[in-house]
Amino acid sequence: MDGTATQDFLQEGMAKYEAKAPYPEVIGLFEKALDGDKQTKGTAYTCLSWLHALNGEFDKSAKTAKEAMRLDRTNAQAHFNLVLAMLGAGTKGVREELQRVMTITTHDALHEAQGNLQEAIDRHPDFAAAKKLSGWLAHDDH
Repeated sequence: MDGTATQDFLQEGMAKYEAKAPYPEVIGLFEKALDGDKQTKGTAYTCLSWLHALNGEFDKSAKTAKEAMRLDRTNAQAHFNLVLAMLGAGTKGVREELQRVMTITTHDALHEAQGNLQEAIDRHPDFAAAKKLSGWLAHDDH
């Protein structure tokens, strides 16, 4: 598949996500974007990780976050998604992973992650893992 098509899938997926389309529909678009170049794949895996976490599929979220991180170790959002998935699944090592991401994240990436977590809480008010991580990030944001 050519780069234009995969970029179109990413853009369509983002638009549908913003329009609050059903998660399976949005996930399908990001999965189609996995045929793109390294950057497109990294973005698609990061988005898939986020969507799987929102959908309560924490194992899938962790797996896709790790794929995004494999493609780009500095992808702070993928790292935050992994922390969120670990929290949701009750996996050990959450604090260590959070410490790792805090060493590579920028001020802007931290604020983006905080905004994403607030959006997750707005969409799913009972999302305990998102509330917990949001609280941790607010505490760490000096």
